[in-house]
Amino acid sequence: MSKLIWLVLLLAGCASPKATVMRYETAIVSQYYADSPQEAEKVALKSAQEYCHQRAGEVVLVSNETSYKGEMNQTINTALSKAGSVIPLVGLLTEDKPYQAKLTFRCQ
Repeated sequence: MSKLIWLVLLLAGCASPKATVMRYETAIVSQYYADSPQEAEKVALKSAQEYCHQRAGEVVLVSNETSYKGEMNQTINTALSKAGSVIPLVGLLTEDKPYQAKLTFRCQ
């Protein structure tokens, strides 16, 4: 039984991240939080593309908004993150996934 649990945990760790895709009356929104703005945008866009691909369409981007949503000052969080790459314990002080990418799109 414990081998099965380890296998499930291993497979769950290998899964690629997915953004939340929400359909509204006038648009579709893909939203993702990440440690960097680039990662947040990349995953949000990939999820939008997968959503449209399932509906035999292509993504038409209506708007793209990426912002810092962390509680800690962005400059301090960035500095701690860089210091954490040299001194791992310092990296524990950074906020987890403070950047949000929000893509509004439609499938065509």
